[in-house]
Amino acid sequence: MCSPPIQRVFAFVKELMTVSVRITKTLVEQTKLADRDVLIHDSELKGFHVKVTPHGKRVFFVYYRTKGARVQQRRYKIGDYPNISVNRARELAKTVLAG
Repeated sequence: MCSPPIQRVFAFVKELMTVSVRITKTLVEQTKLADRDVLIHDSELKGFHVKVTPHGKRVFFVYYRTKGARVQQRRYKIGDYPNISVNRARELAKTVLAG
């Protein structure tokens, strides 16, 4: 059974298909599938996300902006869950964001 905070997150995800909370192993495993991609933003590390596809695939991403004259938003794929744990994905995201 889910704890009350996670149940509230699931309710938000069902309505908005995007939510900002601390990404944890429990959250990644228990996020229910929807008819379109669900994007969960990490509330502690800006730019760190997990995407849950309708087919059940869970993928970690980090969004960042390039530096210089042409600033562009980029998305870097960290890896698939469970091949990469949540903690390892967070560490890799910090490395990418550090530049």
